[in-house]
Amino acid sequence: MSVTLNLETAIVDRLNKQVEVVAQSEAAMQFGIEVTLSTVARIALLRGLEDMESGQATVAKVESRVEAKPVERKQPAAKKAEAKKAAEPERPGPDGWPIPQGWNRWSEGELVPGEHTDAHEYYTKAGWMRFYGTVGDEGKGRETIVFYWAKDPDAQELAPLNGVLIQKTPWGPGHMLPRDWSGVNGR
Repeated sequence: MSVTLNLETAIVDRLNKQVEVVAQSEAAMQFGIEVTLSTVARIALLRGLEDMESGQATVAKVESRVEAKPVERKQPAAKKAEAKKAAEPERPGPDGWPIPQGWNRWSEGELVPGEHTDAHEYYTKAGWMRFYGTVGDEGKGRETIVFYWAKDPDAQELAPLNGVLIQKTPWGPGHMLPRDWSGVNGR
């Protein structure tokens, strides 16, 4: 589903300033995520929605933030350098790409949720592997993401299933199942 919003220039400027901040985050670097304005807007929307649903954000709190200047979170230089090094891709060898550091491969014997069965069969038959990872801050928008990726650069040309999101990485595209994925027929 796609949503279009008309935002004031000041809001778009604030979102644009966060693109580089999010791009330098440990999660973005480990997953090799290409951070765009849309990525930042999605994060802002999801975190704001979670605050609203939990009762942490009320109309009064939102009104008081209108004039507040956004707080920029700085990552220590050593941590930035370590995350950047971890995100730098090696070149594919004879067996394809090495599995990037920080990516957690789904164990062979680990159960796959029923709604993921069709996607799992589709991707594994094509030589792709299932991975998971967590993004977001503890207690605030932290979620587990599930994605498929292939070591073999030639296998990475696989078309995504309907509703699956394509995420560009330095190691080739990953195909992420949306958090609300309910299977091929349910999308």
